[in-house]
Amino acid sequence: MRHFHHEFEDHLRAHRCRAGVCQDLALSPCENSCPLHMNIPRFLHFNKEGRLDEAFESVILDNPRLPASTGRVCQHPCDNRLPPPHD
Repeated sequence: MRHFHHEFEDHLRAHRCRAGVCQDLALSPCENSCPLHMNIPRFLHFNKEGRLDEAFESVILDNPRLPASTGRVCQHPCDNRLPPPHD
């Protein structure tokens, strides 16, 4: 517990697994890696269907303050993230 206290709290309070190994808590690799926990799959789904207003609203829902600035400064940690292995 001493070394994984933050990870443990993340599991209990935010219901997230940053490592992406807990099947019940693992989100998509991009959302799991995002410091803001943006729901990127939701945005991509709306965008793919041409529902641009809803895509925009999904971004504002997760990042209401500075979505355009965040997009410009994001280091894209999701690009380096591989999906968890499936059994």
